[in-house]
Amino acid sequence: MGQELETGAPGPGAGGAFESLAAGDVFSARGKNVLLTGAAGIIGSAIARVFARNGAALYMTDIEAAKLEALRAELGGRARGHAADLRDPGAMTAVADGALAFFAGPVDAAIHRARLEKKNARLGLPE
Repeated sequence: MGQELETGAPGPGAGGAFESLAAGDVFSARGKNVLLTGAAGIIGSAIARVFARNGAALYMTDIEAAKLEALRAELGGRARGHAADLRDPGAMTAVADGALAFFAGPVDAAIHRARLEKKNARLGLPE
């Protein structure tokens, strides 16, 4: 079990309507299927590691194939990588089809971290 979390009313000795819950149970993703875009970036890879550590199966996508493969190798067999540029209209369909085939069931959570704009477009700078 994980660290105990108090879920009752605040304050020392205050009773509450809830029992203590183990952090391992509260944050468990065991048996869940997670689709994660932008997985190879700093934030995306941290999200992937948390879900993997808590038992989720991960279908990850990123435009940077080498970084994505390194992350997939780190996370092991319950993770699959799919290199794709999601600015391509057909790419998301291919990602969704791949995720559904990998999971052999529904997607429980989809987290979108991929940047879909050109890096300097927001600032009006040339590529």
